[in-house]
Amino acid sequence: MLKRLRSLCDDAPGLVSIERNLGHHVGYFTDCTVLANNFLTTEQHFEKVAELDRVLQGEPGSIFDLQPDAKYLVLIDNRFYGEQMLQLLRLKAGDLPPTIKAVQLATAGKGNSVVYGGIFELFSGDDSPE
Repeated sequence: MLKRLRSLCDDAPGLVSIERNLGHHVGYFTDCTVLANNFLTTEQHFEKVAELDRVLQGEPGSIFDLQPDAKYLVLIDNRFYGEQMLQLLRLKAGDLPPTIKAVQLATAGKGNSVVYGGIFELFSGDDSPE
């Protein structure tokens, strides 16, 4: 998925919402930025981690309320994401909110039946692809 994200960021860099353990990978390997990573040395770093946690634990429709500059969302099915956000991995493309477009899904299992991660492009109401 990082290779695809790198390509997206080469074409249209922006802010990536991704759990902080992976934030440094995005910052190093792509032209995109992240809100937070695990390099925590100042109070501002801890504030950004708390802000990111609110985004990732919230509802998909609230991303722009909490992080209006977000361009991409990367989800990995793990404890850093709230169940409401992880529901995006289980929806068919036509069932996603109009401001969220699945770019790549990571799958495993027989017939690739288990979706365990994904890259989503985010659109504000004004630039929604629909």
